[in-house]
This record gives sequence, C-alpha cells and structure tokens, in this order.
Amino acid sequence: MTPKALHDLFRAHVRDEEYPYLWSETEVYLYMDEAQKMFCRRAGGIRDSLSDLCTVEFDAGDLFIDYDKRILKLRHAKLDGRPIEIVNSEDIEYMRPAQPGRVCMLVLGDDAYTAFLRDIPTEDGELQLHVERLPLEPITGPDSQLEIDDLHHYALLDWMVALAYNKQDAETYDKSKAEERAAKFLSYCDQAKTEQGRREHKYRTISYGGI
Repeated sequence: MTPKALHDLFRAHVRDEEYPYLWSETEVYLYMDEAQKMFCRRAGGIRDSLSDLCTVEFDAGDLFIDYDKRILKLRHAKLDGRPIEIVNSEDIEYMRPAQPGRVCMLVLGDDAYTAFLRDIPTEDGELQLHVERLPLEPITGPDSQLEIDDLHHYALLDWMVALAYNKQDAETYDKSKAEERAAKFLSYCDQAKTEQGRREHKYRTISYGGI
C-alpha cells in the first residue's frame, strides 16, 4: 500500500473526506509516520545490513563508537568479515581493564547509542552492523515510502485513528475510540512480534536411542 492509498483509507474511515478537513494533510501523514515508527518499536525494527548507518568507522585509540539513533537493536557485528561479540555491560561480572589490541567485542553500556570497544584498536577500522532500525526517512506526503512489510500496512490505520481521536479539539477528541484503536494496534504488534519469533526459532533434531 502506498502512503497515498493509506491516507485515502484513513479519511474514508474517519469520514473526513470533505474540505475543510477535521485533520489536516500534515496531521494525517504525521500520524502515518508515527504509526510506522511505533510498529517498529513494538514489533521489531526493520532488518538492515546495507544502509549507510550499518557502517561505523573508528580510529586507532578510540574507546567507543556512537551509532545512529534510528538503530533499535544491534543484532550482529563484523570487522573485516570477522564476527564481533556484542554484550551488555551488566552481563559481565568482571572485565579486565581495556588495553591496546584487536577489537573482538562491543560492550553496550549505560549511554544510549554508544558501544565500548574491547580492546582498544591499534589501527583504524570499520564495523559492519546487522541491525533492527526505525525507518530511514519520515513519512511526510504521498511521495514518501512505507518501509515495513506491506503485510502490516493496513494495521497502521488503527494507530493513525487512535492519534486522530486524541487530538485535543471538541470535534475530534474521543477518548474511548482512541483507547480502543490503540489497544487493537498494540495487540497486532505483539502478535506480529510473536510470529517473527516463531520464524526465527531453530528447531532441534532429537535422536532417540534404542530400548
């Protein structure tokens, strides 16, 4: 579905097809943009390893790297084709002081969008990240693009309607409808996340011995 098609569906759904509109064009596309972002946050971001934000350079002597704020999750990392372990600082009971050496680990600390390099690189390098992320560009009009799978485009309508009915205006505000549509959307996101988890699950083959 294109943003224009979703825009038209929204206007038909809330019966706001005649000018002057209750919700402006700017508002409709803002709601669409927020719906796509919320889907990514709730159900899992857009898988990516090819965009510019998936390449992070560092210099010799750097203690940490900063990564793009659109990245929701670092799934994998490589340096010159070699896998780099990604760990959370709280999962490491003891870590020796950093020292010059080969980078073999990214430690996610308390600072958002920052990862510490272990060990301290002795030469410049470039990390290749596999991530889950938010959309690269906002939805601002009919010429924009929806990045999530088209399977989920129709579901965005529920969050758009929820935002629309939360507009603080006597003609648009409807708390009950807003809460109902928000709950429906969030439930859909949870279901989509569960289904994604099933697709990723690797079933083990169990061998039974003779009796």
